[in-house]
Amino acid sequence: MSLLRDCSKLFCFIKPMRSIMGVRHYVRSVNMCAIFDVDTAQDFEMRVKRSEKPVIVDFHAGWCAPCKLLAPRLENIVGEKGGEICLAKVDIDEHSELALYYKVGAVPSLLVMQNGKVLNRMEGLQTTDAIRDWINQAVKSRKKIRRVEEDDDEDTEYS
Repeated sequence: MSLLRDCSKLFCFIKPMRSIMGVRHYVRSVNMCAIFDVDTAQDFEMRVKRSEKPVIVDFHAGWCAPCKLLAPRLENIVGEKGGEICLAKVDIDEHSELALYYKVGAVPSLLVMQNGKVLNRMEGLQTTDAIRDWINQAVKSRKKIRRVEEDDDEDTEYS
């Protein structure tokens, strides 16, 4: 089981490929942003804080029932985004220093981070629609940030 868990870190979104005899088959795409477990503080630094794409950070615990209910909802919604946003899972029992640093007072807690900055925060078990709306806001804000940066680049080229 741990081998499957370790191998899953190499892959990204799970996408439905096709239905064969009524059974859905899934393909994992490596070219998109990953859904991954944070292994170390250095891993968090490299894959979350330095990410140019928005990253949803899911602070959870193995003993937390709402966390277990939230996880598949998050994974499905992030998978729908087709690489626009990433999902980093942080176990607060293994990485209490990260939970303390980001002032996680309850689990599940979700943060949206981009370029090292916390853009948005959500706590507790949420409906799928509430999570989808929250993520859509993060993706929209990313597009606005990118558009402003592109406009700034155009201005500096012609100055």
